[in-house]
Amino acid sequence: MADGNLWQTLVATALIGTDRQAPSEMGDASPIGQFLAQLPPTSQETTLLNQAAALALYRKAGQKPTVLTATASSACAFDELPICPPPTLAYLHQTIQGDRAAFLPECLALVTQAGWRVPERFLPALLDRGAKQTELRSAILPVLGERGRWLAQQRDDWNYAIAQLDTTVWETGSRSQRLQVLEQIRQQDPDLARTQLAATIAQEAAKDRAAFLKILQIHLSDADLPFLEQCLSDRSQEVQQVAIGLLTQLPNSTLCQLAISVMQEAIEPTGFTTGQVEVNLPKNLEATLKPFKGAKISPLSSDRKLGKTATDLAQIISWVPLASWPQQFKITIPDLLEQTTHSSWRNAIVTGLVHAALHQRNAIVATELLYQIPEADSLLFPLLSPDQANQLLKQCNAQGEQERLGRLIQESTHPWDTAVTELAITLIAEKLRSQSQLWTIFYWLNEKLVTQMDLTQKTLIESLQALRSEDHYTQQQLEKIYELVRFRQDMVQALQPESG
Repeated sequence: MADGNLWQTLVATALIGTDRQAPSEMGDASPIGQFLAQLPPTSQETTLLNQAAALALYRKAGQKPTVLTATASSACAFDELPICPPPTLAYLHQTIQGDRAAFLPECLALVTQAGWRVPERFLPALLDRGAKQTELRSAILPVLGERGRWLAQQRDDWNYAIAQLDTTVWETGSRSQRLQVLEQIRQQDPDLARTQLAATIAQEAAKDRAAFLKILQIHLSDADLPFLEQCLSDRSQEVQQVAIGLLTQLPNSTLCQLAISVMQEAIEPTGFTTGQVEVNLPKNLEATLKPFKGAKISPLSSDRKLGKTATDLAQIISWVPLASWPQQFKITIPDLLEQTTHSSWRNAIVTGLVHAALHQRNAIVATELLYQIPEADSLLFPLLSPDQANQLLKQCNAQGEQERLGRLIQESTHPWDTAVTELAITLIAEKLRSQSQLWTIFYWLNEKLVTQMDLTQKTLIESLQALRSEDHYTQQQLEKIYELVRFRQDMVQALQPESG
């Protein structure tokens, strides 16, 4: 009797019960049958258990091991980068695998500056973080070393760290894998990435088409114009909007040239200098804008609602290349804002310029607009460089815009210089003294405050540590902040090359 049949017989007897069905005689000419026949006679229950034990061991011993057909990975190349020295390991552990993840970008930047690589034991966790948090990848890649890049080849979700791309993933991978590999291809070969996307975009779902198209932001150039202009006729409005957003960054696009032409016809240039800007949009404007029907523009606030004509004007201005104002219209952005202060078209012009700076990612114009248009804070403030952002914060303070200053400091993500760090600490101190709306302080007392503040000035650290609150919970939050400050100070010190 085959061992499979023997096992089924045993199971059936166990389910029925030995008091209703005695164990069968299992002896036969097979090796296991001969062994079972030699089992000494005992009670029915013991006989069943003995048969089951013998047969289970026989079945397990008779299993053949799985034969692996995969080829062995090639050996890892030698690492020329030195490994992080022992004093740094505790900080790497706490930022990569512990509860100090907010300090990870700075920690990795310091490792890179020191010319070190992360120890092997941290590589899986670090690669996992890069797979889940794409914004960390640029900081992760320089510290992986050869072992990290070799390890990244062993798992699909780590292949963002692979120097040599497997382009077949674009055809066979999951959505997230395809997004990842298209981004990598675009970084290394922009034309190839566009060609591959163009070949498959018609078969993609609408959300996927839009997501893939956004990747062309990387190394965007005039070579992308024909493909992007084809995407304007996509059946998805979301795809159209992405294409329009990219085309507004290319001054030679049909969209930008059309916007310049319409503005030259619609606005009398002398109006800029007289402050009496008159707008006469072409009568056939609706037909002119039809290829760009997917475009949408929103007012900056509820106080800046726009009518139909004003919305069209704002839309067109948002497509005008910002460099065209001094070149074609002979007026700078600050002068344009000044000369249209009392114009009935002011809201439309301002809205259009804000969206132009946003789409074209122009930090210089964004700064000029933010000095005059506080309603644009949420859209344009993230575009500023750390120096530009810090300068704006200091101007808000100088002009007594304390509410705006507090809001922007809370929204900022850039490192603060000494003056802005002092402003932040002063604002916290004022709220503590006033003992009103203590809950607002909790937005300040977190890791963000510590990760952005300037640690180079000892007096600032002392000022922060001198803060006290009579509210028990608030004081607990302050104590946590002091602990984080000490951690960051020690981390920065430990990650200096001379310390290692």
